Amino acid sequence: MDAIKSYRDSKKDDPVAAEAEVANSSGSIACVTQAKAFQDCLDEYETDISKCQSLMDMWCNCKKSSKPL
Repeated sequence: MDAIKSYRDSKKDDPVAAEAEVANSSGSIACVTQAKAFQDCLDEYETDISKCQSLMDMWCNCKKSSKPL
């Protein structure tokens, strides 16, 4: 959990770079909406990240489906 918090804290300083990293990690910009929703959830429920599991699953599914064959 500390790793997630430190990652989030490092991205708060440069939101543009964070968005670019999200887009690059998925290989496209298709999953930016899901990634942002997950990030917003983590920001809101930082002490109970289990509330964000469904958003993480949606983001992971998006990344899998948007990978080139």
